[in-house]
Amino acid sequence: MIINLTSSAHAADAPKSALNSTQISKRLNSPERPSEDTRRDKSRQPQKILAFTGVGEGQHVLDFFAGDGWYSELFSKAVGSQGKVYVQNDEIIWRFAEKGLKERTKGRRLTNLVRFDNIPLVDMTTQTIA
Repeated sequence: MIINLTSSAHAADAPKSALNSTQISKRLNSPERPSEDTRRDKSRQPQKILAFTGVGEGQHVLDFFAGDGWYSELFSKAVGSQGKVYVQNDEIIWRFAEKGLKERTKGRRLTNLVRFDNIPLVDMTTQTIA
């Protein structure tokens, strides 16, 4: 589940509009994307998800129950270097996702990802994701 943290209350700070279909396609077809991720595109329909969420450059998003970060990586590319993606997994999901998420973020590959590993939602506060 994703929540776009960019709100009208911060309109002066939050600029960027949603990516258009050309920008989304560019990110999905990037040679930097892992080939194992692109193989999952047909079933996961990332073009539709990215369009539906309204994600764009410079935004901050929260990806709840992110698993191994397949969508998190797409959101990372969508928000760009000026944005952030907060990635949360609780204790149950973390048991299954730890290896994959650690591999995905190895070597600080996705520098705008902020991970909240093994943290229940109830323990997250607005200070946690500030």
